[in-house]
Amino acid sequence: MLRGDPFDAAGDLLSPVAYGHTGFTGTSLYVDPPRELACVLLTNRVHYGRDRSVAGLRAKFHNAAAAAIAD
Repeated sequence: MLRGDPFDAAGDLLSPVAYGHTGFTGTSLYVDPPRELACVLLTNRVHYGRDRSVAGLRAKFHNAAAAAIAD
């Protein structure tokens, strides 16, 4: 998934060239080459039911990871 894709879950702080992949159970992997950063989120959203979304969690997680490193 590239930045700007309708299902982009990168958040607001990863660079425009960051890319990633998300999975049905809420997992995500995003790579931000200019920052030399890789973010991996392992979740199991189906544990509490399949009707809940983790889209907001993904974006907040990626923002927190990007904010935690110095440019």
